[in-house]
Amino acid sequence: IKYADKYIEAFPNLVDGYYWKAQSLDEMDDDNAPTFKAKDAYEKLTVTFEAKPDDRSKKMVATGYNYMAYFYGKQNDLVKAKEYYLKTIGVDRTNKIATQTLLQLGN
Repeated sequence: IKYADKYIEAFPNLVDGYYWKAQSLDEMDDDNAPTFKAKDAYEKLTVTFEAKPDDRSKKMVATGYNYMAYFYGKQNDLVKAKEYYLKTIGVDRTNKIATQTLLQLGN
């Protein structure tokens, strides 16, 4: 996480550092009782991408959107969850997580 923070400090307008930080924090979270430690980093990743979209970052951003959708789903905010899954589809039309979950949710 320390190295991701240094990268973010040097390159705050690139999603890479936020992605690495979020992935590290997510790995430290408990799958059975998630505390969503990576939420802030994924949120920053998505905001950074939306400010300046680029094709190179789409897979990382799809992961961020899926994470945010999962977070909102766990909060029982299905409207917000669907919104994020649709954003995933917007950057990665073949994303299995988003397409399958949207089908389950009725979209």
